[in-house]
Amino acid sequence: FEHVGREAVNLRRHVGVIDLTPFTKHEVAGLGAGAWLDSLVANKVPTKIGRMALSHALTRRGGIRSEFTITKIADEHFYVVSAGAAERYDSDYLQAMLPPAGVSLRNITSSRGCFVVAGPRSRDVLAKLVDAPLDNAAFPWLTGQVTEVGLATDVYLLRVNFVGALGWELHFPIEYAHHLFDAIFEAGAEHHIAMAGMRAMESLRLEKSYRMWGSDLTPDYSPYEAGLDRFVRLNK
Repeated sequence: FEHVGREAVNLRRHVGVIDLTPFTKHEVAGLGAGAWLDSLVANKVPTKIGRMALSHALTRRGGIRSEFTITKIADEHFYVVSAGAAERYDSDYLQAMLPPAGVSLRNITSSRGCFVVAGPRSRDVLAKLVDAPLDNAAFPWLTGQVTEVGLATDVYLLRVNFVGALGWELHFPIEYAHHLFDAIFEAGAEHHIAMAGMRAMESLRLEKSYRMWGSDLTPDYSPYEAGLDRFVRLNK
């Protein structure tokens, strides 16, 4: 517990890195991709490139079946992220609901890695690696950009994290994992950068009242019972 506490304190005060490569990741593309995704979830799927939405697929009784973060990467091209423990569960569901033509679904869980860089100094660290402005006006919360980070190309840089602090998720082609890890730690050396584990993240997300799929969010509870009514669009 003392070790977990040190990791959490470092994330609050400086900057930390969490490896969330096990996230379930799908790419959805093709004519009608946005409309199809919109038919599956209670929230409104983003219509503008670079926007992101937390969305929930519900059971027939209104319980929470799955939780997805959906980012619009390009026209009719979406990046869908869900819990790592739900890969088969969510992949089977999306595949079963796929229309017969027009929309392609790719499970890219094993071909893209994910590092979370979070904490008050996370912007200072990433600014050394990203040739793009990272201020709130240019890169607001719940948005994403396709960019280069260090020598890594085609990185989905998402302004979101499960820690509840300033930070980004870096979703990158898996072959860049070692390079990005070294580059991030070199850039963050002066800011006391350190790894943080899942238990530290669990502690911080509880402080922020973020819900966890599979424990706080289950088919037994509706989004309203979970306090997530702002992510439900009843006029859909």
